Amino acid sequence: MFENHSVMVLEDNPAIAACLERDLGDMGFAKIDVFTDRDSATRYLEETSPSCSILDFGLGPNETSEQVAMKLAAVGAPFLFLTGHGAEAPVAKSLRGHRTLAKPCDFNHLEEALSAMIASSEEPQLAEAEARVQNGKW
Repeated sequence: MFENHSVMVLEDNPAIAACLERDLGDMGFAKIDVFTDRDSATRYLEETSPSCSILDFGLGPNETSEQVAMKLAAVGAPFLFLTGHGAEAPVAKSLRGHRTLAKPCDFNHLEEALSAMIASSEEPQLAEAEARVQNGKW
């Protein structure tokens, strides 16, 4: 299902990051990049555009993934928050429309969320391609 897709994970807990990496591999992602700190993830995004991203909201004392989320949102890149705060995570108002899953997260629930997120991000591209074909501009 995800064999042509890449995913970025930002998770400060190494054990959770390892579990996510394993689960995402089991889902079939072609490329999985895991980061445990906000600065590394931000540098990665300067050079790469993953198909989707999973962001732990709380990254330790007084640090969140909001900066990374805003960078992703600015370019329309799909992401979700995976957090121990659940729906109570103090997410910035401009980011509240993005999906938030509570830890621990069921494998199937995560897979469904990622599938829906990728599908919705691909819909505009498909519509544009179909319009080109119909207008003879392909």
